Amino acid sequence: MRLLIAGLLVGLLGGGAAAALIRPISHDYIASLSRVGEGGRAEAFQIVLPDDRLLNVGAGVPAEAVVPLGRYIEGARLATIRAGVFQLRDARDRVVGLASLLTDLNTARDEWVLYMPSRGALFLTQTGVQANEAGQRIGVGRVVGGTETLSGQRGTYELRTVSDDNGVRLRFDTSIKAEQQ
Repeated sequence: MRLLIAGLLVGLLGGGAAAALIRPISHDYIASLSRVGEGGRAEAFQIVLPDDRLLNVGAGVPAEAVVPLGRYIEGARLATIRAGVFQLRDARDRVVGLASLLTDLNTARDEWVLYMPSRGALFLTQTGVQANEAGQRIGVGRVVGGTETLSGQRGTYELRTVSDDNGVRLRFDTSIKAEQQ
């Protein structure tokens, strides 16, 4: 009986010591560069191509280039799906998270998830394409929700392609309002 009690005490003390010494993962909080106006909160994000592309798979990309050995992708429907993962940058060009893209080539519709570890995720769905004053095509869509500090977010976004000396940038301009509870 003494051995059992001693074992429990050693286990409790060891577990307590481990809990005190091992710190949980805590991402550095990178403050939002949003602007607040009458229409809600506006924030810009960007992706620099090709530098920020981490993964590109789907139509036109051979599956064996990205699928682990011993796995396979099959089905006609998968031939029309494209997926990508990118580094996500804020307006100051700091990497603040990841962006994932899922495109259905049949409907030409994009679904984006913008994930910032210290803030949460925003879910975006494309609703169409418009032309601006200069005749450039701009993707437009809705912000359909979020997680963590971004939960309850709804609004709109525009996606522009901007070329500069450093390459091509995909620029998200979001306009978000918190849902009324």
